[in-house]
Amino acid sequence: MADEIKAAQEAPKAEDGAVKEAAKKIKVSHMSLAEVEKAMETTRKQMGGLTSRYGRSLLGRLEVLKSGGK
Repeated sequence: MADEIKAAQEAPKAEDGAVKEAAKKIKVSHMSLAEVEKAMETTRKQMGGLTSRYGRSLLGRLEVLKSGGK
């Protein structure tokens, strides 16, 4: 019983790197041009296009960046 509890407590520590990486997500409005293009590429692969709300937000940010806006 004690071994199972100890193993359960150690498991989240092994995945700690993945948790930290997921916490580094950036708002679309704060992304640079390179970050937007990378996010668009992964969104196309994972969601099958840019028709989702997130995909449309990326397209809007791309237009802002290409027009010279901040």
